[in-house]
Amino acid sequence: MRVLGGLAVVVCVSSVLGSNNVRSEALKGFGSAATGGLGGEVVQVRSTKALKYELCRSYSYGHCNDNSPREIQVAGTIDFTGTEGQGEGQRRACSAPYKSESLLLIDGNDTHCDGKEKKLVGFDRAGKRPLEIGSNKTVIGVGPSATIKGKGYA
Repeated sequence: MRVLGGLAVVVCVSSVLGSNNVRSEALKGFGSAATGGLGGEVVQVRSTKALKYELCRSYSYGHCNDNSPREIQVAGTIDFTGTEGQGEGQRRACSAPYKSESLLLIDGNDTHCDGKEKKLVGFDRAGKRPLEIGSNKTVIGVGPSATIKGKGYA
């Protein structure tokens, strides 16, 4: 009986995961009405250039204005580290109420942790410049090695 019960759970889970419809009618809360790229073009990306393009195909006055629904499937590792050069900034170790923090001060006028020791450090610029993403996009990993490394989004 235990085996049959376990099999029922596996069948139920696989039928839910196997569905082509990513949305669930049971969703609640702030993002429950979001559709992302549902119903749009499905594209697969394997490079930094392809990912940037599929996230935003059109700009107006320097800002992304791509509203076309699109599901962007990330295959493999897309690594932005080293793609935008190195920068330099000052690092200060500060005390915070619950833990020690280390801040990277890019702006010389930054006064966080005044009086604390400063140390000049290098950093990867890609991490400071987020990806621009148009409206109605879904980004999903394909396979166990799907990764976006070295960059975030705004």
